[in-house]
Amino acid sequence: LSTEDWDKGFAGSANQRNSLGVLGAAGDPLKEGVNLKGTLYTAAAALPHLIASGRGLVVLMGSTAGRIAYEHGGSYVAAKHAVAAIAGTLRLELCGQPVRVTEIAPGMVETDLLVGKIDEVGKQRVAESVPLGRLARPADIANACLWQARQQF
Repeated sequence: LSTEDWDKGFAGSANQRNSLGVLGAAGDPLKEGVNLKGTLYTAAAALPHLIASGRGLVVLMGSTAGRIAYEHGGSYVAAKHAVAAIAGTLRLELCGQPVRVTEIAPGMVETDLLVGKIDEVGKQRVAESVPLGRLARPADIANACLWQARQQF
């Protein structure tokens, strides 16, 4: 991911350029491609194999932005709402099939992509607003995925 792509608001950072009023009908192909089309195409390609396995799991990577809109979230918020809808639709469509569908929907995650995009005061404000008392870490998300994978049908 290039610095230029990040500056366009790839990870959902709130900025004026990510405002729907600025993006307009063109949207943001990068976010839509990764979050929406990537989710759809990957699930569609994997489903026949997961069904044939007799015990499949689809884990979709959502976001709290897929539950609660925020200003200047632009197409990231829209794409993450779509991921939540895809998860719900897949659950209904796969009812009776040997495939579980789950969506992991973290809030802000402290990754290298976040460096320089939010200052320590901003991190503290986020930390105070969540039950965990800190930003999520990549290991937290990985552990949530592992926990899902270990569950029995």
